[in-house]
Amino acid sequence: MAATAVGDIINTRESNKSSKRQVAAWQQQTGLEAQRQAEYRARAQQALDRAIGKYGPGEQEKAFGDLVGRREADISGNVTEAAPGGIPISSDAPNVVKTTAAGKLNKAVADGREGAKRLARLGARDDQSLANQIGLKTAGRDIGVASNFAAASAGINPVEQAAAFRGAYRDPSGLGDLFKLFGQGASLYGFMGAPGLGGGGGASAPLPGWQQGGGK
Repeated sequence: MAATAVGDIINTRESNKSSKRQVAAWQQQTGLEAQRQAEYRARAQQALDRAIGKYGPGEQEKAFGDLVGRREADISGNVTEAAPGGIPISSDAPNVVKTTAAGKLNKAVADGREGAKRLARLGARDDQSLANQIGLKTAGRDIGVASNFAAASAGINPVEQAAAFRGAYRDPSGLGDLFKLFGQGASLYGFMGAPGLGGGGGASAPLPGWQQGGGK
């Protein structure tokens, strides 16, 4: 009886330890998945924050100003300066002719510069629109990639949890069953008696109808 009880205790303890290992493995895998999901959310949030910071009103005005400046520098460089003697007029020409020609030249240069500025702003607006489209698509792509990874990870996590749960299982050592077998054998031995002595170890009872020493 005692050996059987010890066997039951050993089996119960081993079963409990195995169950605890399995639960711990499952919880660990769950924690790893939670960590991965947090990383994917952080990546998506970073992409969104970059987009908000880059394409907000203040940043857009600043970026547009930089684009206009570069455009103006490129275009205005092609506008000729109004220099004295730039118009081939005879030195004998009246002063009024010279003055009028110089004034028209200066106006033409000024108009050219204003036109260059307008053209620069128009080109800068196109540059910014194209850059915004590319940037926003890139941000959307980054957010989409992070979301897809998160969904894929969440989908496969149950399989990982089940694998971790099964992997943490340990077969019983068999020691408990050995004690139980020993206890059952001892009980049977006590019930049947020692071999050759009869049940209970006492003298065998005479068969009914037979006398001691043989004969009826």
